[in-house]
Amino acid sequence: MYADELLKKKGGLFKLKIVLADAFDPEVPEEKAMIDELKNPETNDPYYIILREFTATETMEYMGVEGKARVGMLQAKLPEMIIEHNISKSDGNMADNNVVYKVLDSSGSLLLYVLEKWGTSLPLARRMQKASAE
Repeated sequence: MYADELLKKKGGLFKLKIVLADAFDPEVPEEKAMIDELKNPETNDPYYIILREFTATETMEYMGVEGKARVGMLQAKLPEMIIEHNISKSDGNMADNNVVYKVLDSSGSLLLYVLEKWGTSLPLARRMQKASAE
């Protein structure tokens, strides 16, 4: 791709689609209920989000913080990292990214799943994991 085409790509080069219901085990009755709740009631389509990767500047900021501050930074950045989703409100309109974040944040399990999935799926993270395993 040419440079100008790369710059036009929404969300940069790497994007990750995360189906929210995948955070839960359908064999566990309590978790099965969560899976059912994470679907559009009209279409029965599972809710998903697509996250972009950090920009180079965001990566440097992230690398410069430790511990709880790092988690806080991820939580603060998450709404703007959502480049697409299919989560709607009861009035039929699409939820904005802040509402989507609140849905994720309403369940520690769900938010942790999204952050871990995103963090371990980035190309750089995968290369680092592979190198440390060798």
